[in-house]
Amino acid sequence: MIAASWSDIYNTFWGVVGVVGGIGAVAVMLWVAAHGLRERHEEVDAREFYTEHGHWPDQEPGAPPDPLPPVQQTHPAP
Repeated sequence: MIAASWSDIYNTFWGVVGVVGGIGAVAVMLWVAAHGLRERHEEVDAREFYTEHGHWPDQEPGAPPDPLPPVQQTHPAP
């Protein structure tokens, strides 16, 4: 019978945790790459629709248009 020391068990445990975490991280990155940023694309499409038609896609054409929401800048203006 082979006896394992506590340090071997400890190192094996954290090695398995690291491998599982790495595989999970790669899976998340692949999922994001495959699905894209759907909400961002939907917002861009809705803004283009608003620019062309003067109302949001979920509004009736005769309803008064809501103002465009402010665009959030991620970087300060130069």
